Amino acid sequence: VLQVNIKSLEMSRRILDKLPVAIYCINDEGIIIESNEVSKSILGHQSAIEGLDFHDVFNKSMIEAIENNSISDIELDNNSWMPCVSKLDGQDGNILIMSRRN
Repeated sequence: VLQVNIKSLEMSRRILDKLPVAIYCINDEGIIIESNEVSKSILGHQSAIEGLDFHDVFNKSMIEAIENNSISDIELDNNSWMPCVSKLDGQDGNILIMSRRN
């Protein structure tokens, strides 16, 4: 059972990284606990951003999206991104998903 769970977790990570949207999970303390490859690349980060405070990583528009559930487009990486903020189950934090506008 443990090996199946590990394989499932590895597969979930690969799927997350292949999605064409930027995904950021932020806990209630404001720490980024998960992100995918698109999310790092549009911010210009080569290394992990997990463990960092989102205030130190995100631009003003992204911070507004998280703190005020703003739906204004966000300009990053010479593209316009549409944010969607959703509360994680319980009091575990928020997820910010940004999809590129065509």
